Amino acid sequence: MESKTTKTILIILGVLMLCCCVVVGGGYWALTSGFEYFADSMIVDDPAQIQEAADELADYQLPVGYQEEFVMDILGFKALFITHSSKNSVIMLMQFNESLFGDVDQARQQFQDTFLQQFQGESIQFTPVGQEQVVIRGQETTLFIYEGSDSAGTDYEQWVSVFNGKNGTVMLMVYGAVGSLDQAELFSFLDSID
Repeated sequence: MESKTTKTILIILGVLMLCCCVVVGGGYWALTSGFEYFADSMIVDDPAQIQEAADELADYQLPVGYQEEFVMDILGFKALFITHSSKNSVIMLMQFNESLFGDVDQARQQFQDTFLQQFQGESIQFTPVGQEQVVIRGQETTLFIYEGSDSAGTDYEQWVSVFNGKNGTVMLMVYGAVGSLDQAELFSFLDSID
């Protein structure tokens, strides 16, 4: 009788050890290959897919020297990144569900912090320096203007506005080193958004 109990215990321990190996192996895969798989599936740099995503947000005319670089699609948030070939500036159009945030300024702050940590490696504390009433897609909205400095002392500016895009709320965020943003070009871009 004792040998039957011993066999049962050994079988249970063997099954538990096998389950542990599967969990550890799966966890290792998720942290190495799995993360890369999910990151690759969230960032799209295929021109046709970028254009398709851009068409879902709004129609617009790119300023001279800017190009659509990539799209991130994460949990229902779709962000299109537009960069300049030689300037240190980025235009981001992000469609999001406003009900998840309740407050557009809170959404702006969260996206700003995430964006800057991803692409600058640090968080810049922006302070408001102005605002202007603009019309985007036939809707009057406020364009908020912020400035801040990184730890190296480089001054940055950021323009932020929210408007109703083709398929939901879209946040416009323009970011660049002070002096790298051509205001006439950017206002022309805003006027072109339809």
